[in-house]
Amino acid sequence: INFEYLPKQTISKRGVKTVWVSCGNKEKARATAMLLAYWEGAKITPFLIFKCAPSKIPETRLENATLRHGFSKTIIVKKKKNLEFHFAVRPNRDDNSLLIWYDFSGHWTPDVQAYAASINVILLKVPPRYKYVCQPADISWNKPLKAGLRALWVNRLRRQLV
Repeated sequence: INFEYLPKQTISKRGVKTVWVSCGNKEKARATAMLLAYWEGAKITPFLIFKCAPSKIPETRLENATLRHGFSKTIIVKKKKNLEFHFAVRPNRDDNSLLIWYDFSGHWTPDVQAYAASINVILLKVPPRYKYVCQPADISWNKPLKAGLRALWVNRLRRQLV
């Protein structure tokens, strides 16, 4: 999901030709929508993960790039919390749940796999270059999500202009 950040306040005075805007260097940002559903079709509330800037320390940046596709060391803790949030309190917790994840090294650490097994979540890896098979479900969930976000954004802009 790509979106533009439109700030409400400017730094410059009224009437100047060049207008400076304070927006924390985030004119445009990218987010990943996490979409989950139960096998019978009940959808779980979607949530967004925003990409952050790379580390300013060269050694850390290199380690993150080589070991975790640019993510920080805390990705493992966040993955476990993500699993706990969505799967530990699900109905019928004694039944197995299937979670299909892309082939991303942060998902497949021993800690995350052990925790998933402890809460009866079976992890299935989508092989590289095979993501297109999952696209029909992705499209059917993403279109309403993006349409809803777009409608909220347009309504907010309209309220600001009035």
